[in-house]
Amino acid sequence: MKRQLPGLVLSTDGAEGAEGAEHEQSSGKSDAVVRALFHAPFCCCSHDGSDVFNYGNKAALALWELEWQEFVGMQSLKSADVEDAAVQAERRALLDQSADKGVVTNYSGVRISSSRSQFRIEGATVWTMESGGGQVAIFDRVVRLNEDGSDDRTMFVDSDGNWTTVTALPSMDARGGEEEEGGAAAANAGRDSDIPQLPPSSASLAQQQQQQQQQQVEVGGGPVTLDSLGPVVVNTDGSISRINNWSSMSEIEKQATKRIIGKRNEERRAALLSK
Repeated sequence: MKRQLPGLVLSTDGAEGAEGAEHEQSSGKSDAVVRALFHAPFCCCSHDGSDVFNYGNKAALALWELEWQEFVGMQSLKSADVEDAAVQAERRALLDQSADKGVVTNYSGVRISSSRSQFRIEGATVWTMESGGGQVAIFDRVVRLNEDGSDDRTMFVDSDGNWTTVTALPSMDARGGEEEEGGAAAANAGRDSDIPQLPPSSASLAQQQQQQQQQQVEVGGGPVTLDSLGPVVVNTDGSISRINNWSSMSEIEKQATKRIIGKRNEERRAALLSK
């Protein structure tokens, strides 16, 4: 059985494709797909109808701190704390809901790694395959938890399938009352930064100047560049605010922050509209 993922095809017809993903030994037309899924910018894992893991990509293996041979074949209930009845009951309810509805979106739940490090999955999509009863989960964001269960730090999957830490930013300005996340540079995102760049042409400079003029407004007699204010943040009460230290971030940090805030804004807007 095959289901379409964003730009990919996930197969749960056995271990051949999954094993090839780990060792990159598959051949023919599927080779590029196998590599792309294994190194995808999201975590992807699946179990069969017996609740036994049969696939985990690079991000999944790193998150649960297991090798391919340890992850594949493991009972999926062990992805959560087996000693926590409440967590196991919540996990079972998720799988039953997915089996009943076919798909569950925007799922959030606590899981545990092989070293007993707890984390909360956020914004996951879980669906049930049409044949075999297997289920698949994809997500790209988790929150690491402290021993007391409080939030530690947010992590997301970068373009190479690596988990990247996002640190908490200082509080918002006077118009917003809460803290947002963002600001940490992706571990590998800046690997091309040492490549020399050609100076921009005069045409490019003129275009940049024109765009900058279009993005400026007059405030108190002086121009203010809108881009320098950073993205708008939608707060839980519907008010909006911006990030205080946006101008001091590197370009890599800005891109990471935009990605997280964009998703969070969508979730909060949907929650506000549903009230």
